Amino acid sequence: MAQKLLETFAISVTEILAMKCSDFIKRYRDLLPKFEFVHEDDSVSHVFSLMSEGKDYIVVIDSHGRLRGVITYLDVLMHIGRKEHRILTTPLSSIVSSLKRSRIPAEILSDLKVSLLMKTLPPIVESNSEVLEALDAMERADTHYTLVLTPDGAVLGVITAHAIFRAAMRESVKKR
Repeated sequence: MAQKLLETFAISVTEILAMKCSDFIKRYRDLLPKFEFVHEDDSVSHVFSLMSEGKDYIVVIDSHGRLRGVITYLDVLMHIGRKEHRILTTPLSSIVSSLKRSRIPAEILSDLKVSLLMKTLPPIVESNSEVLEALDAMERADTHYTLVLTPDGAVLGVITAHAIFRAAMRESVKKR
């Protein structure tokens, strides 16, 4: 029985990886993480509020609506420190990079701009790309997610490796 499930799972993975990202998002919307947009100058406390409401990914945009980055729960966790830690761990000439690497007390972190939590641009693919390309983008960026953009640059959704796995499992169970 497990052998058959593994075989149908492998077939399902192959089929899903060949899908267009836009089709994957439509078909498996219930498996995808929830996301919300914030401005790069918004406070971290706003991000935390959105996460407390169940948003998994916070997409950061600038005043022109351009993608600046993504904040995940891991980004927040990696920056929260103890009260006795100092904010700056490097010379004053490197304040921003210091803030990006240091653990910060929650009461100070909440007032900082979200742009200080972002490390780099997230992996992105276009909506007409295959899911395989999204998975490849995740691997290249060493992340477990990628943003899917429409041809005009709007965020259509977030595809995660977990969602791809769960979609393949769903399909393989249907085939049994």
